[in-house]
Amino acid sequence: MLVQVFIVFFGITAALGLDISALVCGTIALVINSSAYIAEIIRAGINAVDKGQMEAARSLGLNYRQTMKSVIMPQAIKNIFTSFR
Repeated sequence: MLVQVFIVFFGITAALGLDISALVCGTIALVINSSAYIAEIIRAGINAVDKGQMEAARSLGLNYRQTMKSVIMPQAIKNIFTSFR
């Protein structure tokens, strides 16, 4: 994480020629670092839902978006929220 702060503070400010305070650079690095962990938790929560659920919804005539909204995500939310404890 310290490396990410250095990259944001010295690399991006020098490359773009911006004058950004250390607090803003630290916040940007923290957001980038945390978003990677959160994305992995969400991906794992979706992958934890059995593939048969997707196949069953598709066989009922739902398209991909409807399947994710109505079948996969309600089940995945349970897995995702338990990881944030």
